[in-house]
Amino acid sequence: MSEQPSARTRFQARKLTSKRRRLKELLQEEAQFRAIFESTAVGIVFADAEGRPHECNPALERMLGYTADEFRAMRISDFMHPDDVEEADRDLQALVEGEIERVHTEKRCVHKDGSLVWVDVIASTVLKTNGELALSIAMIEDISRRISAEAETDVAVSARISAEADTKAAVSGRKSAEADTKAAVSGRISAEADTEAAVSGRKSAEAETDVAVSARISAEADTEAAVSGRISAEADTVVARDYAADLIETAGAMIVGLDPNGAIQLFNKAAEEITGYTSEELAGRNWFDVVVPRERYPDVWEEFKRLPISGLPQEDENPILTKSGEERYVVWRRTVLHDHGVTTGVVKIGIDVTELKRAGEALRHERDFVTKVIDTSPIGIVAHNRQGEITFANAEAERVLGLTRDEARHRYNATDWPITNHEGQPFPDEELPFRQVAATGQPVTDVRYAIKNASGDRVYLSVNAAPTLGESGEWDGVIASIDDVSQITRAEETRGLLEAELLQSQKMEAVGKLATGVAHNFNNLLTAITGYGELLLARLPADSDLRPDVEEIERAGARAAEVARGLLRFSRRGHEHSERIDLNSVITEMETLLRQVIRSDIEIVTVLADGIDRIENNRSLIEQVIVNLVLNSSDAMPDGGRLVIETANLCLNEPRFVRNLSLPAGSFVTMAVSDTGIGIDEETQARIFEPFFSTKGPDHGTGLGLSTVCGILEDSDGCILVESAPGRGSTFTVFLPSISNQRSSP
Repeated sequence: MSEQPSARTRFQARKLTSKRRRLKELLQEEAQFRAIFESTAVGIVFADAEGRPHECNPALERMLGYTADEFRAMRISDFMHPDDVEEADRDLQALVEGEIERVHTEKRCVHKDGSLVWVDVIASTVLKTNGELALSIAMIEDISRRISAEAETDVAVSARISAEADTKAAVSGRKSAEADTKAAVSGRISAEADTEAAVSGRKSAEAETDVAVSARISAEADTEAAVSGRISAEADTVVARDYAADLIETAGAMIVGLDPNGAIQLFNKAAEEITGYTSEELAGRNWFDVVVPRERYPDVWEEFKRLPISGLPQEDENPILTKSGEERYVVWRRTVLHDHGVTTGVVKIGIDVTELKRAGEALRHERDFVTKVIDTSPIGIVAHNRQGEITFANAEAERVLGLTRDEARHRYNATDWPITNHEGQPFPDEELPFRQVAATGQPVTDVRYAIKNASGDRVYLSVNAAPTLGESGEWDGVIASIDDVSQITRAEETRGLLEAELLQSQKMEAVGKLATGVAHNFNNLLTAITGYGELLLARLPADSDLRPDVEEIERAGARAAEVARGLLRFSRRGHEHSERIDLNSVITEMETLLRQVIRSDIEIVTVLADGIDRIENNRSLIEQVIVNLVLNSSDAMPDGGRLVIETANLCLNEPRFVRNLSLPAGSFVTMAVSDTGIGIDEETQARIFEPFFSTKGPDHGTGLGLSTVCGILEDSDGCILVESAPGRGSTFTVFLPSISNQRSSP
């Protein structure tokens, strides 16, 4: 007895069968897709994100003349018309980046033999199962014949006008022939009258018989000539009528004849092809019952009823309804026919403009879409003509550049902006985007400069520009995109300042820690030195030769102690007693002392603002700041000069960045100490607040004066700005936070 398969075995068998069935279905689907891909008349191409074809079908090979291997070695832009390459690349990039899901456009491709091929392109993206972009697929249809047919439509319109002229000439000939016939009949009647007169004359005067007979013979000859002319005229009329009928039947435009009530009397071949009706189907039927139903198009019917009143040819556009129910649009030229003042009908000649109208509507829709995109773009877009005048600007460009439109001149009134580089230096005129494109004819990218707008603020711009081409392919102007990068630029500047401040803070913190340790150890040594010095002085007689040497040791120890105290003060943070201080009063009280400590060849001038705000700080520290700055300025004027101390209130509504200094928003009291000294170069300014840095000799100064000032101000949430140049003196401006509503009396 055979063993029965287990449930697990049966499950695995079913699972394997299911997989085989699914694999078979997938293979069938792939075969179907491959058959469609290979046999379709529409070109299909798969391309990667860089526009390189991976696979294309035979239809595309036939369309453009390249083999599949040749396509794989190219990029899509290689077989596009040069004028369409940039737009095609933008569309592909937008698909790749997911900005759009689908592109439908008309482009020009170049056949391998160099001929131009118009194509209709529908492109979209193909996603992997995980949502990542794999390839772009494009369906490409050759529409060269359609483009050619649209051009032939213009030829058909010209033929229609010629046919109308020929028809009018034929009608005119017919009328002339009828007039000749009437003249002949009139002559015959006159001849018969002459004959009767001759007979009557014969009865009354036999002598006149010969004359009457001759007159009759002559009249009969005239009658025969008139009849012959009428027959010839009727033959000409028949020829003209047949010629006109042929023209009407073979015309490329619709030709329709209606009686005064709208009944169809004439319906040519072109009308049959466009409407789907035959002339036999419409014979005797009313135009406004079938082709233009009056219930659906009442306005057209009302206008038709008014035509006999005007009696003049008219042109307009109105829809028709084809036999299949499709609505198509036709442009008509209509002529009202009259016979002795009575309206006998209307002849309508029409051109089917449905495709043109749909293309126009699609173009208007696309134009409106592009206009909305441009108007709402966060990037300013500006167009210049050859003279550099702005002919177009979107809303963002108007905002950034401060443009106003001159509607009368169709131009923009542009402010003469001061243009500088990002560092504030004049920007070379030849490097402006318009000048570069005009000179080279090539696009430029990321040209950066700054302008000052109407409110006085500096606006930082990044500009891309490219030439626009006229009908002859020559440079015709410039289109530019303007990106306001002010926030990014200021953020980068702020970041740089903050990084510099952080680095300086870390450096000062390290130096402070070092200074604290050095100062304490130094103080311990100085205690022994000064102590033993004092003991020696106490033991030495007043007239001892050693006493001056010991006193010099004591003075040196005192100076060293002052250096140690400076180090400790530099490294100390937040341990001083604070009070509300009137800075003007401090300066006034110290003015006499300051005049004593500086040389007599230096003039001190104080310019103290009235109603100065009060500050909260330690008075002795503020005095030390003033003394150190004054002594520093004094040392900078070895040949004498002028030293000015000036105070002022400052209120900032927003943060301000000045050189390497970052000022937060708020109220400040400023003190500027200016001198007419030798000035400071940029390299020295970069290190001037470092501890122990000094431009003086080794026996002059400790190098801690300005670093101590900087430390005191940082502890007070203040800061200091130095402005100087060699040979132009220096100005040190101190910024200290002020106390709101706390002002000194004038």
